[in-house]
Amino acid sequence: MFAVKTFDKQIDSELKRFESEHHCPSYWSKKVFLASQELNIEDWAEIRSNNYYQAHDSICRLIHRAEKENNAALFAQANIQLNKFIFERITQYKKRL
Repeated sequence: MFAVKTFDKQIDSELKRFESEHHCPSYWSKKVFLASQELNIEDWAEIRSNNYYQAHDSICRLIHRAEKENNAALFAQANIQLNKFIFERITQYKKRL
């Protein structure tokens, strides 16, 4: 799968700057990508219910602040936080099925 190979290359590149895979933004992007492969529109509507957008928007504000301040470390950490949040929501949803 081309997308997975692309994520793997990004993770390898990021490992030079981060302690482990779990600290790489692309690692969490890959987990979200793989976990969401079979989800449809109705699934996403359920995943994004309740307080999803409140939490999502809060993290996105942090990302935008990092971009504005040109703070690469904060930007990477905020992206990890966002993808972990989305991955956790997908995982919780799948457990309820």
